[in-house]
Amino acid sequence: MSYAAGMAYLVTCTWRDTICNVNLVAMLFSRSVSPIGIPENTSRVSNRTTIFYGWWIVVLSIFGLTFSVGPVVVYTFGIFVKPLAKSFSSDRGTISLAISFLNLGAAICLPVYGFIIDRIGGRKIIAIGLSVLGICLYLLSRVDPPVWHVLLIYGVIGLIGSGSSPVSFSKVVANWFNRKRGLALGIATTGIGLGGVLLPSLCQYLIERVGWRQAFLILSIPVFVITPIIAIFYTNRPEQKGLLPDGEKMDDHQIANKPVEGMSVKDAMRTRTFWLLYFIYLFIAACSLGTLTHLSPLLTDRGFSPKYAAFATSIFGATNVIGRLINGYLIDKYFAPYVAAVWLLGAAIGVGLLWLGAGGVLFSAAFLGLLIGSEADTMPFLLSRYFGRKHLGALFGFVFSAFTIGVAVGPYLFGMTFDRTHSYQLPLGCAFIVLIVLTILTLKLKKYNTTKFN
Repeated sequence: MSYAAGMAYLVTCTWRDTICNVNLVAMLFSRSVSPIGIPENTSRVSNRTTIFYGWWIVVLSIFGLTFSVGPVVVYTFGIFVKPLAKSFSSDRGTISLAISFLNLGAAICLPVYGFIIDRIGGRKIIAIGLSVLGICLYLLSRVDPPVWHVLLIYGVIGLIGSGSSPVSFSKVVANWFNRKRGLALGIATTGIGLGGVLLPSLCQYLIERVGWRQAFLILSIPVFVITPIIAIFYTNRPEQKGLLPDGEKMDDHQIANKPVEGMSVKDAMRTRTFWLLYFIYLFIAACSLGTLTHLSPLLTDRGFSPKYAAFATSIFGATNVIGRLINGYLIDKYFAPYVAAVWLLGAAIGVGLLWLGAGGVLFSAAFLGLLIGSEADTMPFLLSRYFGRKHLGALFGFVFSAFTIGVAVGPYLFGMTFDRTHSYQLPLGCAFIVLIVLTILTLKLKKYNTTKFN
């Protein structure tokens, strides 16, 4: 079996198993509703039943997030670092500025998008973001020197394309679920991990066969395909279909039209918990994505083949998927910061192994995947439990902007340090220490009340 055929088979199996898992989870956890979305024991009863529509929102989220900014641009960037640096006669530090510009642009716009999503929902923001992402990928396939043209396009992806970030999708999914919110967010965000499994190895294959320009062009195709599907079928709130979160029966709610509860953005930002979450996720991003972005060049510098480096990055994507599913289940069942601390400690050990040169490359990639796999669902989950859903979009936008700042700074610092020292030892050592400190801080997060906000 050829390398391309093997990758195609792996991707097909991964997609099939994920969608089957969604259907199985829906059958196990959802209450039956009629085809038009009316709970079965109301006066409008139907003998036919179907899966709660919220689970179809989860399926759409999987597809949308698979081809969103994170998997398509951020997770594949390490594969493009060397060919871009060669084509534009630049160094790795300068090329790494591209991903930094993207994430700084996202950090600026995500809080704004969060406020908009709280008011009009996520569907329009997602559709616009995906459209701009597809256009920018096409432009990257046509870009010519100087190198600032590349930096500009990546900056536009961050400013507008970031509308397709987990902030938009998670707000919508959180609207559809309460008791199963962690599980639903975990399943929905597996799309990011699926992209991480497929796209790095695919990009490496395309670059070797047809060059980096055609690789960018081919990446734009699925983005353009998924955009109209999201625009047509994505629904912001269950009430728009005559439903309630989790597929609950009307009689299970004291007031059917109970308003969404939550602290104001101003009040939330006055709490110690908000700022602790803000800085925890900022440094998680800097350490983990800094390591991931330079994992491929780091490995090839140590004598590994480009295919092995791409495979290690794909291991990151695979555990990214697994981490989201496991984490989503666990944070519904156990205190979420304790679960997060486990992933942090594992990632710290993985980075430490890379730092010491003690092997364990795949272990390192796996635990980095578990850590990043958990953040996209743990972040909105914790914010909704501590501060409620009313302003979740804005609050998630602020905290995720901190995450994107970390993603912007981390890769650049790794690249700049390499250019000056010709080694990744210093940034890896710093990342190891910071991840240990973050593990301790996560354990200090206060208890939340699961009944205060839903």
